[in-house]
Amino acid sequence: MGKPVARFVGGLVLLAAAILGTKASQHQAAGITGSSREEGQMPEVQQPQQWGDPAGGLVTALTAARREFPDGTPVDVRLWVKNVSGQQKRVEHCGFWPNHYLRVTDQDGREVPTTQKGAATRAAFKKPSRRKCFFIPLEPDKIDDAYESFDLREYFELPTGEIHVECESWLGGRPLLSNRLTMIVNGK
Repeated sequence: MGKPVARFVGGLVLLAAAILGTKASQHQAAGITGSSREEGQMPEVQQPQQWGDPAGGLVTALTAARREFPDGTPVDVRLWVKNVSGQQKRVEHCGFWPNHYLRVTDQDGREVPTTQKGAATRAAFKKPSRRKCFFIPLEPDKIDDAYESFDLREYFELPTGEIHVECESWLGGRPLLSNRLTMIVNGK
């Protein structure tokens, strides 16, 4: 490779790194990145025992690290996607929030308010354009476990007591509704 071409390619690499860094900063400022906790502090969340209803050959499930969460502890949940069809499916990945709407309700069925970070994620879900997506192949009976667990306290003003969490996912043009997860939150 000649020097001009090498410089051009090197310049493209630097430009891409600058753009990606800027995008990451914008996403962080908008509150649509992962958890604010340090690497390695995420709890193990069990694989699902219950799944939502299938749509388009896929099912989704939410799981939690535990059923009860003491005062101040992270209320971690994780989303799983499974191919229940007899053929390979393409699962759309755009980050968690653009394709997934979490509905958190209190024990009386009222939707709980979001935090400022939660409002930003809802805005990401409502945007019709998802141009930065990519598709991954998911073989029959396989689970897409690419999503990390996250703390609901960062996105919702959780009340003390019983809460219910469901996730509406848009993965390939159809809505999928997860299982309904019930948890007990003690304190703020």
